Amino acid sequence: MNPLRSTPEIDIPGTLGSLVVGVQFNAFLYGLCLLQLVTYFTSGARDRLAIRLMIVWVLFIDTAITAMSLYMLWEYVVANFSNEAYMLTGRHITYPPALTALGACPIQIFLAYRVKRLSGSWVVFTVLVLLTITEILNSRKSLRRRLHDDSGVDDTTHSEARFWQSSIL
Repeated sequence: MNPLRSTPEIDIPGTLGSLVVGVQFNAFLYGLCLLQLVTYFTSGARDRLAIRLMIVWVLFIDTAITAMSLYMLWEYVVANFSNEAYMLTGRHITYPPALTALGACPIQIFLAYRVKRLSGSWVVFTVLVLLTITEILNSRKSLRRRLHDDSGVDDTTHSEARFWQSSIL
């Protein structure tokens, strides 16, 4: 840290470069998931309604994660370009992992049910479901703590971020 600066120095190419690559890779994977969803629903698969709803839920969560990642990229690379104080807040990094937990939990519970059906063990099923519930509770707790730790930064221009925060909680 430079003693003449009020904020620590940031490796901007390393930080923003990895963000750009990560968001691009996420958008590519989102496109593959969208293609897989179209193929699934046009193939005439006759799965139960619960499975089809879970697939739509995962697409909804993946769409939200991709949109929020693109918004985060815009905020860091365009709207706050060279604003190191804003980069230090790390504000938007918390939201996609919280949504990932919301998307992963139904799938994990479904897979725990499949393990129970194959093994016949209620103990294994219960442990897997309890671990899944712990994951979602920790994700929510982490997100709430992060939202309340946004001290010292003016948030009046970030109405979109507040919209996402309120919809997650």
